[in-house]
Amino acid sequence: MQALLTYFVPAGAYSKLSYNGDDSTFTIVSSDGAETVMPGTQATLDQLQVKIDVAKFEDGSVYKPVAIPGTYQQVERNPQGFVEVLKSPIAGVYDTIDIITFCLYSWGINWGN
Repeated sequence: MQALLTYFVPAGAYSKLSYNGDDSTFTIVSSDGAETVMPGTQATLDQLQVKIDVAKFEDGSVYKPVAIPGTYQQVERNPQGFVEVLKSPIAGVYDTIDIITFCLYSWGINWGN
């Protein structure tokens, strides 16, 4: 059903913010692929209206790119075909393997007690 909706629902993306701990900077990647580097400070997060404390980036609690509020832009549609529908469960597991591993590990510890 969702694959069918890719033919009708407009596509869009937010600019993404990621933290580089080596030089304490933020990298912003816009929906068109352009990159901007900004200082890795709380002031930068406040300016971008990202409601996360900079310490979460610095200690590694937030390690995946974060969407920046107010930066949504429509992008070119990419309707999904039969092959993409078959590949999507594998991609979903790959993208969330850290969560799946944690749940299985937690279940194993609780089951053993």
